[in-house]
Amino acid sequence: MSAFEFFVTFALASVYGVIVCICTALGIVRSRKFRGNWYWWLLSLAFMYAVAAPLAYRWINRDFSISLRDAFLPRTFHFGIWLVAQGYVVLIGVLVGGLVGFAKTASQRK
Repeated sequence: MSAFEFFVTFALASVYGVIVCICTALGIVRSRKFRGNWYWWLLSLAFMYAVAAPLAYRWINRDFSISLRDAFLPRTFHFGIWLVAQGYVVLIGVLVGGLVGFAKTASQRK
C-alpha cells in the first residue's frame, strides 16, 4: 500500500468518524429518548462493528492468511483495511460524541 492510499483510507475513515461524533452529540442534546436508551444501543452496535470489522477484513483477505492479531492491530495493509479503520473510528466517534453530548446536557441542567 502506497503512502497516498494509506492517507486516503484513514482520511476518509476519520471524516466518517467526525460525522458520527457530531450526529451522536446532537442526538443526545436534542432528544431525551435518545439520551435515555438509544445511545446505549448505538454504543453497543458501534462496539460490535469495531469487533466485526477486523474479522471481515480477515475474511476478505483469506489468500494472505492474516492472523487475528494482525487483523485487530494491522501492521501490513491489504485490501479492506478501510473496514478496520472505519470500525475503530465509528466506535471512537460514538464515545466522544456521547461524552460531549452528556457534558453539554449536564451543563444545561445547572
